[in-house]
Amino acid sequence: MGYYGSSLEQFVELVLGKVHRTLTTICNWLICFAICVASVILAVQFVEFSTCQLGFCFANARLWLNLFGLIICLPTIFIHNINNFKYLATGALAVILFSVISIIVFEANFLGENGIAATAQGANMWRFPEFFGVMCFAIEGVGTIMPVRNVMKNRDAFRPMFIFSLGTVCVLLLVFGLLGCMTFGANVKDIVFLNFPKTQLFFFILQMVYGLSCIITFPIYVNVACSIIFRIENLKKWFIDHPKAYWNCTLLRLATILALLQSVSVGFEFWTC
Repeated sequence: MGYYGSSLEQFVELVLGKVHRTLTTICNWLICFAICVASVILAVQFVEFSTCQLGFCFANARLWLNLFGLIICLPTIFIHNINNFKYLATGALAVILFSVISIIVFEANFLGENGIAATAQGANMWRFPEFFGVMCFAIEGVGTIMPVRNVMKNRDAFRPMFIFSLGTVCVLLLVFGLLGCMTFGANVKDIVFLNFPKTQLFFFILQMVYGLSCIITFPIYVNVACSIIFRIENLKKWFIDHPKAYWNCTLLRLATILALLQSVSVGFEFWTC
């Protein structure tokens, strides 16, 4: 239809109408917020696991960890321009890709030497809600499809590039998950990294770098969630056009971080019950 903008919500409105734009905005924000919560939970779990491996266990001090996390996160509310964080994001993606490939190689070698774990299960439908929650990670970048396409010099090349990238990532992650379940069986952790003790130094260092990557990209997640609210037509006068737009945006980021930490606390209570 010849749309050259970069807003998913605007595109949906042009195709389906304002009601669908509102629904898209709500769903997009919920997904981004869920990603923020999950990234914080992952980071805290990595901190807990790594420190316990080193002899310092904080499993019973999550309140203090959350307060410490709040102190660390508070300065990020003043970050309005996240353009420079694209380099950190690229580095974090490189760490994730290297970690996935490294674990796949380990699992393939382990299966070749020891075979499939006796406790491995084909499927467990009772854990489907957990799968759905994790699946949110796979669709967090749906809003970037049009911006990426629209900055390409040759837009006709986007479709084959997108199909190839999506297919490659799907195959990689399917192999990663299947090999993990066959290697560790019923003992596989929700985060595969947590199956590796500190005695396996390479993976122990890698998991700490991975956890650090989750932390340093936190401002990106917060700003992406807030930017969805910034783009709502009726709120632009407060967050874009207002003379004190920067401070309004800062207060929204603060409210988002406080909501995140509260959600993380509730999430941990649910996770451990």
